[in-house]
Amino acid sequence: MLNNEVLDVAVVGSGPAGLSAAVNAKAMNLNVEVFSVGSEQLRKGERVDNYLGFYNITGESLMNRFTEHLSKMNVSINKGKVLDVLKSKDYFMINFNGNIVKSKTIILAVGASKIKSIKGEEDLLGKGVSYCAVCDGMLYKEKSAVVIGLTKESYEEANLPVSYTHLRAHETPEHLVCRLLLEKKKKKKKKKK
Repeated sequence: MLNNEVLDVAVVGSGPAGLSAAVNAKAMNLNVEVFSVGSEQLRKGERVDNYLGFYNITGESLMNRFTEHLSKMNVSINKGKVLDVLKSKDYFMINFNGNIVKSKTIILAVGASKIKSIKGEEDLLGKGVSYCAVCDGMLYKEKSAVVIGLTKESYEEANLPVSYTHLRAHETPEHLVCRLLLEKKKKKKKKKK
């Protein structure tokens, strides 16, 4: 981590988006560093098939390739927590683990927020539990799957893998409606064939 120097770019988040942003900033000859508590979600992925240039790779291997790439470009990944960000006249001040880091630009790539886990969820992440229907739907091709969620986005996620899976939404009242709509959609598709 830099002392009193002002970075050109501070990237908060070390998932694929944050690391990609850092690589591109470095390619533009900018002084860039990454600040993150760590990126564990992709690391737990059992198989990734939809990242260009990498087919049938584990999330762990893919993240290792990303961090190796940054290392070769001399981009630092600082482990710790961003506690606060303040804007001054000429730069941003980032409270990182109690130390102030200054940067002209901040890229926030903090990923999806995590809510309280369901019992067993953490143990099964990457072993059948997934958070992204677009990313992981193909892993459940010809298998039964359940979408659990409490938002309208859950319905949208449930619609995405319909062509991949035999889908059942979680049976709360909201999700019962979701399941019935999906079954109706499947029947319409079969009739069209």
